Amino acid sequence: MSLRHFLFVPMLASLWQVQARAEEAAVEWYDPTCRFFVMKLADGYGLYEWKSGPEPKAGDVLEGNILEGPPVSASNKVTGEQFALVHWGDSGKRDVLIRNAPGWCRGKKKALQ
Repeated sequence: MSLRHFLFVPMLASLWQVQARAEEAAVEWYDPTCRFFVMKLADGYGLYEWKSGPEPKAGDVLEGNILEGPPVSASNKVTGEQFALVHWGDSGKRDVLIRNAPGWCRGKKKALQ
């Protein structure tokens, strides 16, 4: 095996790992009064805070390092727009995360009815 091939294989492996880590999640609940939202993950739900980028909307599908964090970089799967988020936690139940969103989120009560 030549030196060129020897260096090329680890580079390909590292690129594959980066692609394998990109997760997808759909926004299920968003409260514009506090910038917090809940996304449906592969195994349960996650609570996030929107920091920058376009305002997320229910139904948006985001992809990126969704399960990492707290700081998270993601993009809208359809439009490609970039988001900066904070990942606050995960749960198997959506209502648990909405209930644990900050008290100043005025949309919490309506979402939990």
